[in-house]
Amino acid sequence: MKRISLFSLLALGLFLFKAHANREEPVSSPNGGQPYKIVYKDSSTDSTREPGLYTRNGTDWAALFPGEILIDPKRGPIIQILHIARADDRIPALAVMDGRIRLFTVLSDAGVEKTHHTVHQVVDLGTGQEQELPLIKSSEDLTIHQVNANPPVQLILASLKTDAGAGLTIALRVRTSDGPDLEVLGPAYILDHRFRSAAELQLLARPSRSGGTQVFSELLQIGFANRLRLGDFGEYQTAINAFLHRQVECLKNNKDMCNVEKLASWSVETGKASFVDELRLKKPTGPYQFELRWPLSFGVPESHISMGDASSMLPGRLRVNPAGDIWTVNNDSQGSRVVLFGLENSLYAATSVTQQRFWLTKLGPLHNGRLPDKMSLASRVRTVDGKGILYLVASTLYRDRDREIGNTALYVLPITGDKQGLIVERVMNINANFYEVDELTSRLIQDEDSKRIAFDTLTPAQGDKQKYDQARQKSSPYLDLEQSNSSDAKY
Repeated sequence: MKRISLFSLLALGLFLFKAHANREEPVSSPNGGQPYKIVYKDSSTDSTREPGLYTRNGTDWAALFPGEILIDPKRGPIIQILHIARADDRIPALAVMDGRIRLFTVLSDAGVEKTHHTVHQVVDLGTGQEQELPLIKSSEDLTIHQVNANPPVQLILASLKTDAGAGLTIALRVRTSDGPDLEVLGPAYILDHRFRSAAELQLLARPSRSGGTQVFSELLQIGFANRLRLGDFGEYQTAINAFLHRQVECLKNNKDMCNVEKLASWSVETGKASFVDELRLKKPTGPYQFELRWPLSFGVPESHISMGDASSMLPGRLRVNPAGDIWTVNNDSQGSRVVLFGLENSLYAATSVTQQRFWLTKLGPLHNGRLPDKMSLASRVRTVDGKGILYLVASTLYRDRDREIGNTALYVLPITGDKQGLIVERVMNINANFYEVDELTSRLIQDEDSKRIAFDTLTPAQGDKQKYDQARQKSSPYLDLEQSNSSDAKY
C-alpha cells in the first residue's frame, strides 16, 4: 500500500484552499468612505467569502446579492456609483452581475424587490414593443455612460453587443429618494440597434431648451418618419422623405451638429417623446436663401427668402421639383441677380440690383398650376430719365404626354423706391417657342446706340447659341420690347 506523506497532504490542502479562494475589493464613494465590497473568484488571494456584493454591517460586511460580477481585465469589476449619490445618502450604484445590469443602494434588501432593480426587459422606443435584454457575457460587449446628473433624475445609457453581431443601446432612469425603495422611472428603452462606444453614447444626450435633458433615438426618428410618410403630401413627399432621411443619417453617423434640428427626442425628466413643430426645407440659389417652414401641428406653411441681412416672408408653400428640392431658376447671365421660384400656383421673381436690398414680385399664374419641365431666364436693365426698368424674358417648356408646349413671355418691372416691391407693369407673350438659356440670352438684344431693348423672333429656334449665331441675320428687324404689346407688335 502506497503511503501519502504529511507534506503531500499539506500541499494538497493548500492547493484546494487556493483553488476556492476569492478576491475582496472595497468600492469607494465620491462622498467618502467605502459603502460596498465586491468579492469575485481569484485563486491568487485568500478570501473565503462567497462571490457577490456586500454592504457594511457595523464593522463587518453583510452579503447583499450573491453572484458573479463581470470583470474587465484592465479596469476590474464592472461597478459604478451613480452621479446622483452626491445628493442621495443611500449611495445608489449599478453593477453587472450574472450577465444583468443591477441597480441598488446601501438600503437594498435582496428579499424586497422595490429596493433594487435588475434589467430584464427593454422596450423599443419607436414601436413600444417589449423584448428581453440579452445576457452580457464579456466586458468587451458593454459600454456604460452616466449623463451628468440633473437631480432628482439620473440618466444611464448602456450599449451592448448581441449574438447577431449587432447591438442594443438602452436608456434607463433612476430618481433619488429618502426611503429604502429604489425608484426606477419607467422601463428601460431601446434607443437603437447598434453597439456604441462611450464617446458615441455621450452624443445621444443634449440639454433641452426647457433646461432639462433630451435623448436622441434612431428608432424614435424612424418611427416618427414612418408616421409622416403615411400622410398625403403630394409633390412634397419626396422632399419630406429626403428631410427625414438626412435626420436619421445624421444620428446614425453620430454628428454633433446637423443642418436642421432632429425630428424627435425623448425627455429624461418626463420620459415622453417630443417632436419638432415644423419641417424645414432649405436651398441656397444665387445670392438668396430659400426656406420652406411647414408646421406639423397647427398654422400655415411659410416661405422665407433672405439675402445677407435682408429677409422677407410670404405665406404659402415654395414649390419643389421631383427630386424634392425647392424649385428655382437662376440661369440669367446678365448680373441682374434675378431668381424665379414657384409659390403655391404662382410664378415669382426675387430681384436685386444692389447687395443690400431685394424685391419679391408675383409674375403670374403657373400653367395649370404646374411647374415647367424646363425654363430659361434672361434679363436686361434699361435706364430712362434716371429711372431703371427691368426686362425679364422667361421661356418655358411643358411636356404633356406626346407633345411639348413652349412659351416665351416678357415681364416689364419698373425699378422704384417702393419698399413694397417691384410691380409688373406689363406682360407680353412673345411667341410659342422654348429657347435654351444661351440662345434666349443672345436673342434678347440691347441696341448699342439707342440702348432700346429688342428680341429676335424671326430666326428659327436652333437649340443652342452657336447654331443660333450662325443662323441669325443681323440685318433682320427685331421685336421692339419697349413699344410692342400683345396686340400690336412693332419691329
